[in-house]
Amino acid sequence: MGSLGARGSARETRDGAPDDAWVFVYMRNVDIGRVTAPALDSIWRSVGVDRTRVASANAIGAYLAEFVVREDYRAQFVQLLTSIRPPQPLDDALLVSVDDAYSPIAPHVRVVPATCAVPLRAMAALDEYARRSLSRRWASIYYSTTQPGVRQLIRTSLARYSLPAPPPTTTPAMAEDGHRGCAARHPLPESPSRGSELVHQRSPNHAILSKQHLAEIIPQPSETRTVIYTDGAYLPDRCAAGVGAYFERVDIPPVAERLHGHQSNARAEICAVYVALERLAAELPRMAGASANMREVWVCTDSRYVVDGVNIYKETWQTANWLNAKGRRVANRAAFERLFSSIQRLSAQGYNVFVHHLPAHAGIPGNEFADLLAKAGALL
Repeated sequence: MGSLGARGSARETRDGAPDDAWVFVYMRNVDIGRVTAPALDSIWRSVGVDRTRVASANAIGAYLAEFVVREDYRAQFVQLLTSIRPPQPLDDALLVSVDDAYSPIAPHVRVVPATCAVPLRAMAALDEYARRSLSRRWASIYYSTTQPGVRQLIRTSLARYSLPAPPPTTTPAMAEDGHRGCAARHPLPESPSRGSELVHQRSPNHAILSKQHLAEIIPQPSETRTVIYTDGAYLPDRCAAGVGAYFERVDIPPVAERLHGHQSNARAEICAVYVALERLAAELPRMAGASANMREVWVCTDSRYVVDGVNIYKETWQTANWLNAKGRRVANRAAFERLFSSIQRLSAQGYNVFVHHLPAHAGIPGNEFADLLAKAGALL
């Protein structure tokens, strides 16, 4: 039912009644990461959530939330949240739902396609990063609660995954996790709020995309078309960036590499496309038979910055000696120049290269995998 199975111990109190037991609940399309504590509390109130029976609410990913709730309140809590409907007619897959398959110790594993293996060093880095993040987040919950049952849940869950017990005192690293408890002790202002504010609100250009709509904008690989998904990632806690690329239905290993030089998300996004195209060009001689009829190369990225740079501003920048409309130097010029040269080389060989924008975190497998590979690269 979406919990870890770990729960607070059912100890007997002095009057013979069982002690409180708590469970984890993971829910998709619950967007609490950008909601202030007072606003979130107001939302709980508007949908009828009993805050005394919700010990913790954490945004732990793109539109994924982790809750610690009383075991005897779990069903009602889930019912309240899954009954929320956004103002737009979203596809059912984008509504609030319990994620039964989520693994807190290895959240990245489910993203990997069955037909493609992440490089071992990259997977090991992701595993270690996930363990450290989980340990830090649960330690933050442990120290922010006074509920014995919640603390027992955390101790049991950490032991289940062979993670160290919470240290005797809190550390600065724990404070970075962004834990937000639901049961605030100070008065909160009453503000008008709707439950739909909790629901994943996508940007205007793809706010009402259904599975059918997504299928229409996702290019499909064929005998004449190669489809590549790329992404760049920057991890502030590591001050490191990485690039990732996934070649769909093509016998080219995925890319997960650390970005060299200046570390930034924007530069990583550009370099991810460049690295992917260079890798494809290097593999073409080996794939001579399989690629004999290939004429189109579609690179899919969720970076509007890269897509616009290639499709809209390329000629303008070059004509204006790499100055933008404000007369300033174009950022990441060297990275863009390398990318433009790579596209030109493939074009000279008879390939039509398209750099195509797709929405991020919309459930597109190739995009999610490229995101994972980029993060792995940043960890190497």
